[in-house]
Amino acid sequence: DINFFSTLNITQKVLPLLKLNKSSQIINISSISGIVSDRGNIAYGTSKNSLNFATKILANELASYNVRVNSIAPHITKSKMLKFMSSEKQKQLVDESFMKKQCTVDDIAEAVYFLISEKSNYINGQIIRLDGGMKN
Repeated sequence: DINFFSTLNITQKVLPLLKLNKSSQIINISSISGIVSDRGNIAYGTSKNSLNFATKILANELASYNVRVNSIAPHITKSKMLKFMSSEKQKQLVDESFMKKQCTVDDIAEAVYFLISEKSNYINGQIIRLDGGMKN
């Protein structure tokens, strides 16, 4: 509900306002888990994959209103939520990244800042991976 349906519900509520502007953006925060099929991740990964799919459909449906829709899919992120993940799993996930480090909240904020800037005015329907490089 939180990862998928709540996002669609909020989108439906704000859409009339977004359509009034000459250019609007919806930026969904997904997860690399919605792209990479990792064991033990069926519920979370499926909800984020659904959000990615909805991002692409909404980008298509809303383009005629000049509303762009993109998604950011971070890998393991240095945050308070990590305390709920074992240190072994954290190390495994960091080791999957070519850069061998965690994503930061600032990395995500910079990606959002780029997407709301004029520099990204032709980016629509994309799932932007913030994963430090990965094989998958």
